[in-house]
Amino acid sequence: MLEEQITIRVLSEYFEDLLKEIDTQALYVNQRKITTDDVGKEFVDLESRLKTKREVEQRYGEILRSKAGTIDELLKAEQKIGALHEEIEATISRMNFLRDQVRYSTINLEFYQTVSQQVAAAPGPSFSNKLVTAFTAGLAGAVALLIGLTYLWPLLVITLISFLLWHRKRVNTIKLN
Repeated sequence: MLEEQITIRVLSEYFEDLLKEIDTQALYVNQRKITTDDVGKEFVDLESRLKTKREVEQRYGEILRSKAGTIDELLKAEQKIGALHEEIEATISRMNFLRDQVRYSTINLEFYQTVSQQVAAAPGPSFSNKLVTAFTAGLAGAVALLIGLTYLWPLLVITLISFLLWHRKRVNTIKLN
């Protein structure tokens, strides 16, 4: 079985059209599960918090501009502004993420294909194939023997010279007797 999983992000207005197109391509649909997440409440909550944090940031800014107070108060106000600015950036980032989630729909698609395996019975080799194989193997054996003898030529030369010397000595010994 061949399996694949893909994630598709599509503009929300094309979500239904894409699902219909996927259905036309599928031979069979095992399971379909469509879920939604309502992010409206979280988005409204984040907007409210963002508005409040910006107002507090403005008040601290006014304190710094009026320069009323001691240096210690000014440093504390700057620290608070820095912390508030980080929180504002994090809130804006979360709101942008939620806007993206609302604008695009996510489809997690899993599909598969069953593959049947068929094994064809291979016919045995014919007589001519066997004959060619035997001839080729015999020729390869003869070539291997010739190459092996070529590696042994010094030994064969020494053996031949020794035999000739021995034979000559034997013939001379027989003539003397």
